[in-house]
Amino acid sequence: MSPNVKKSSHINNHESINAATLEEIRELTVSPAGAEQFGKLIGLFLKELDSGVASLQEAAAEQNSERLGEIAHGLKGACGSMGASYLVSLCIALEEASAKAHFEQVGVQVKEMKSEIVIVREILEREIADQSDLRRPPHAAAMRQD
Repeated sequence: MSPNVKKSSHINNHESINAATLEEIRELTVSPAGAEQFGKLIGLFLKELDSGVASLQEAAAEQNSERLGEIAHGLKGACGSMGASYLVSLCIALEEASAKAHFEQVGVQVKEMKSEIVIVREILEREIADQSDLRRPPHAAAMRQD
């Protein structure tokens, strides 16, 4: 397991980020430009999660089951692409709850998503920092040989 991939503290003890998917994404960073793109990709994903959760909360408050399902479906795809496996399962549960107009269950799922997003954000931000450290040129002083 990657040092940055950690088990969630949830009762299920699931893996928050799929290690194999994260490794595939990490392979995109073989060049200095790739490291920058990696950071941008993760940043966009995290912004999408934040706006998606806000939209889910709005749709839940409006009891708009169709909109809830659409938002959950979109987030499911984004989470799957980034290897956020548990978030994918939460999105599936949200799709199912919204299809049945179980708004109380939607609230529970959104709350769980918000907790999981904190964990995913921590993991991915650490990945960005680690990739930046790998790409940082050595200090000039360390390069000099007396």
